[in-house]
Amino acid sequence: MRKLLLSVLAMFAFMLASATHNMAGRISCSNLSGYTYEITIETYTNTVNTNADRCDLMLYFGNGDSARVPRVNGPSSICPSTHDGLMMTSSCFNGLKYNVYRTTVTYSSPGMYHLSVIDYNRSAGILNIANSVNTPFTLSADLVVSPFLGPNHTPVPSNLPVVCSAINIPYNYNPSFTDSDGDSLYYEDFLRGTAGYSNPAASNSFFVDSLTGNVVWDQPNNIGNYVYDIKISEWRKVGSSYYLIGTSVMEVWSTIRAWIGVSENNEKNFSLNVFPNPSSGHITFDLTEIPEGDLIVNNNMGQLIKTVHCEHNSVSLSNLPTGIYFYRFISPGKVHASGKFVISEGSLK
Repeated sequence: MRKLLLSVLAMFAFMLASATHNMAGRISCSNLSGYTYEITIETYTNTVNTNADRCDLMLYFGNGDSARVPRVNGPSSICPSTHDGLMMTSSCFNGLKYNVYRTTVTYSSPGMYHLSVIDYNRSAGILNIANSVNTPFTLSADLVVSPFLGPNHTPVPSNLPVVCSAINIPYNYNPSFTDSDGDSLYYEDFLRGTAGYSNPAASNSFFVDSLTGNVVWDQPNNIGNYVYDIKISEWRKVGSSYYLIGTSVMEVWSTIRAWIGVSENNEKNFSLNVFPNPSSGHITFDLTEIPEGDLIVNNNMGQLIKTVHCEHNSVSLSNLPTGIYFYRFISPGKVHASGKFVISEGSLK
């Protein structure tokens, strides 16, 4: 009995240790000819303090068939296919591995096919998934095979789905998808209905801009790891009408941390008066009570709009297009104040 108990405990410990590596990923489809498509699975995994690895993944094609798809990238290592994942240099996350799995499928007839991957090795300790280590890591995509709409290629992101930011400042991330077919893209926050899965907690709001794909998290209020999903829908214009030709879901990993080099015990928050807010064109920052530093303004796409060095004075901005803007006032290693302001219609030109 004692031996059996030890064996069960050892097996449980192995499962727990090996169930802590999936962080982010997506499925993409690319037409080769006719009804034949190349299917690619990309995952980003943690290699720190875990022996978990996947030489192949089970892919469900949406037509009743499935197959184990081998990993095809990286240097030779432990996999029978002689391929291992590619270790990445990332200032955001040490021990990050990029894995690519690829296969082809030929569908027998037109239709919408739901592709999916389920792997039980999700990372532990994700703050917005209760008991994340025991919650399956899932990826999905919908492919429309249609001679009327023509072949399709899933849009490609320019930015990694592994992001780092800091607590108590506005978070902006844009995957920057491009579509080689010229289809119109629509973005949305995708919650999969998994028990215990919720949007990251925010002081004010968390949303995905439906037209730009920009993720605005205003603002993280806890240090730790989070994931969220962005659903990208592709709409193809034929004549005067738009038709859905595909969707894909990208899971994004985000690490929220304290500012490097800042002692939280010594950090002081200052009240920054920004007025009028909303503004019709002219906005003022009262910095008289804040130490010397830099005022940084970004638009809701995360693009840098303005950097102003200030020494206990007020700064006025004008000639900004209508929209939502985010500001931070920083000195080396410290954020003194942050927030957002709105420029409404009628702004100065």
